[in-house]
Amino acid sequence: MVLEDDCGMILNGNKMNELIQKYVDMIIPTNFIQTFKTDNEFIEWANLGSVEDLDCTIKEFEEYELYEYCSILKQIRDDKAR
Repeated sequence: MVLEDDCGMILNGNKMNELIQKYVDMIIPTNFIQTFKTDNEFIEWANLGSVEDLDCTIKEFEEYELYEYCSILKQIRDDKAR
């Protein structure tokens, strides 16, 4: 399989699989939270999501036992649901 990325680069199957794996690794909750320098940055990001987005995120974070972040997400979700 050969694909072209947004920059016009041709990606073969191996390169594509490598990029997919990097993305998957990046979005694992324990890795993802490391992208935020402060709790406030995390809160700002979380506020961008809908109630449904937050529910999905809470479920995923619970699987990784990131309960401190789940608490923040639940508060934001509850505030949006009001």
